[in-house]
Amino acid sequence: RPRTVGDKARLLGPIFKPSVTPGAFCRMKFFYHMYGKGIGSLTIYTRDGINGPLIKRFSRSMEIGNFWTSSIVSFYNQNPFQVVLEATVGSPSLGGDIAVDDVIFFPECIPYLGAFPTAIPNPNTVQPTYPCGDATRWQCASSTTDCIAKSQVCDFMPQCADQSDEANCGTCNFDGPTLFAAG
Repeated sequence: RPRTVGDKARLLGPIFKPSVTPGAFCRMKFFYHMYGKGIGSLTIYTRDGINGPLIKRFSRSMEIGNFWTSSIVSFYNQNPFQVVLEATVGSPSLGGDIAVDDVIFFPECIPYLGAFPTAIPNPNTVQPTYPCGDATRWQCASSTTDCIAKSQVCDFMPQCADQSDEANCGTCNFDGPTLFAAG
């Protein structure tokens, strides 16, 4: 059937152990493409049980352009949790597509092998708590009070005194600077 406004598509990620150690939270990097006037939204949630409430961790709405961009989302969870990616249809008559690619979970994301609890179904979402006050801040590993902008994590310039913001960034790959000149 044709898609209608508000239709949702969800991808369920693996289940991870609790992530509460400052500077060593589970993080996910992903690339996304949102192009077309009819774009709805892309939202990343976590939940700590089957049918559990969805906790919003990231959201983008409307067209961003005809290009790929990336984001890193940190997950602070006191219980085992699952990541849920959700795309919502905007206006199908105006056209548009949402795509996600190269989803990477950092090494701090440790798989949980126990039984994932089942919760009573709840369609509502709840607001998360953040160790640095809001979702735009990241906590340095050696301190419970030192926080930096999340955009400064893995930017090749240490801002934390202990350099934990650059410690687990992986190697540079295809999303680095262009290695050739046009001409």
